[in-house]
Amino acid sequence: MVREIGEYLRYSGDRDFAAAVYPVVKAYIEGVETHYLDEYGLMTHRHPDTWMDAKLQGQIPWSARGNRANDIQALWFTSLKVAAELAQLVGEETEAGRFNAMADKVQASMNQLFWNEKTQCMADRVDENGVPDYRVRPNQLMLMTVPFGRELVAPETGAHVVKNALSELMFPWGVCSLTQNDLWFHPYHNNRDEYHKDAAYHNGTIWGWNAGFSVSAMLQYGKTELAYQLTKNLADQILTLGHRGTMSENLDAFLDASGELVTTGTYAQAWSVSEFHRNGYQTTWACVRICCKVALNSIRISRRVGNRQRPMCLLGRVMCLRWISENPVRFVSICSLPKKAG
Repeated sequence: MVREIGEYLRYSGDRDFAAAVYPVVKAYIEGVETHYLDEYGLMTHRHPDTWMDAKLQGQIPWSARGNRANDIQALWFTSLKVAAELAQLVGEETEAGRFNAMADKVQASMNQLFWNEKTQCMADRVDENGVPDYRVRPNQLMLMTVPFGRELVAPETGAHVVKNALSELMFPWGVCSLTQNDLWFHPYHNNRDEYHKDAAYHNGTIWGWNAGFSVSAMLQYGKTELAYQLTKNLADQILTLGHRGTMSENLDAFLDASGELVTTGTYAQAWSVSEFHRNGYQTTWACVRICCKVALNSIRISRRVGNRQRPMCLLGRVMCLRWISENPVRFVSICSLPKKAG
């Protein structure tokens, strides 16, 4: 939530909101500092307190990620940076300095506890005994994409993280939740005699929303072709797979016997769709307009409703994106045309 406050302020410049919300953010930081912070400045938590929250009989985690998961630390670090920005906006320079110092400590501790310089691998979590867990999961990609700047991990470290994660997790149709080289990897989600569906939920199953931060990480490190291919595949899924115009919660990692994708989980998942949308606004469309040297309004298709202009629906945007991907030369030529008068 704190990260999205920072996101909103970057788009709006709403200083009144910044002043109003700052006490809430400050109270949150102080609450974590009092109850959940360890000696390394990292936020501690229980196993099911991450998005990988499935439990056996409501008790034993299927995907243990306590007590310090890397994505939680990325969110904590970003919260501290946003708190520092808010403190500066309201004139609390001392507090801003304190929050920035706390963020610096998180950054140093991530490098000390999570990053293995010898193997060039990033831990998914560090447990209660200080032992790093080097299972390859997509969460490590959030170390580069949750913070607003490339501040949490060094650029060269991020390059290794992206390479390691994508080489083990990426399929043409999505990013799986655990490397298939792991003994706990379960490629199929529902209707298995061998195991309960939650055994696969975060241990191999593909989550649509993971593609969002994965595409963002790819583009940060110049993997534009991979990002393009995955985005195009996602667009095709939205148009042709399952319920049209939306995305399912999950996919099986492997195709079925007939070579088809298998959707699982909820048939329309909000964060799957929203991450596709976010990439469209913040990443894909941004790259397109840079390449074409046109403003975002030049590539946004709208339809007239009365005297108002209303943005096109998701399905229309996806169709537009697919047309652009299949007709790049024609698209560039259209964008280069001068506007008609009036």
